[in-house]
Amino acid sequence: MFKTVEFKIRKPGISRWEETPVFKRKELSGSKDEIQAKAKEMVEGIAFSEKSAVRWNYEGLEQGHYVDEIFPDGQGIIVEERIALRQRESS
Repeated sequence: MFKTVEFKIRKPGISRWEETPVFKRKELSGSKDEIQAKAKEMVEGIAFSEKSAVRWNYEGLEQGHYVDEIFPDGQGIIVEERIALRQRESS
């Protein structure tokens, strides 16, 4: 199955998602669950990089799926974390 998915980024001054311009369209393929998983992954990436709420929906449909802004202040981002364990010496 093929479906075209639209992504919209929340813009200041526009109160309705239906009035928000389409940021990107992408044709996705696979089962319904696979298409939804791909769209969710893409929308989360857009929300993170654009630091804004993002909505995705199938082209031509009004019902949307939303993701809020991810890490708005950079809090909670762990670039790399390492734990060093030392073995106790026996006496």
